Amino acid sequence: MAAAAARSPGSPAAFSAGSPRPTLKRVGTHNGSFHCDEALGCFIIRLTDKFSGAEIVRTRDPQHLETLDAVLDVGGVYDPSRDRYDHHQKGFQEIFGYGFSTKLSSAGLVYKHYGKEIIAKELQLDEGHINVQRLYLAVYKSFIEVKFPYFLTCLFCSSILRQNFTARRCG
Repeated sequence: MAAAAARSPGSPAAFSAGSPRPTLKRVGTHNGSFHCDEALGCFIIRLTDKFSGAEIVRTRDPQHLETLDAVLDVGGVYDPSRDRYDHHQKGFQEIFGYGFSTKLSSAGLVYKHYGKEIIAKELQLDEGHINVQRLYLAVYKSFIEVKFPYFLTCLFCSSILRQNFTARRCG
């Protein structure tokens, strides 16, 4: 008992006797003015099991970006195996597929790779279920690919910004 009293309140052993404290994932995006693309991308990726509750880090420093668990809309790299989702690099041509030909934004890239997981979890179905596939395509067609009118985009972004973003202007 005396040993427990000597521990500092922030030490991992103070949180539980059996399992270690989970490590918080960190998702990076650029600093400066926000855009709806990375705001939506950060919102979507935080709905996944892997990045649930992840801290959002805003930086353009390449060395800092390398230390993060995922990077969206900055860094000049699209590599889903490393959770890198930028679309600004020269020659970028990634599309959603399934008959859609629009080049993807960062939010679209995140949705392409994690959308089925999120929908399956919400519907409590396996990712391979036909209804997950149908909804995955419908959400892409009617939401991700659509360019909202200015005022609707800003209203949508306002709700996303509750996740530690500061809005200057949307668009």
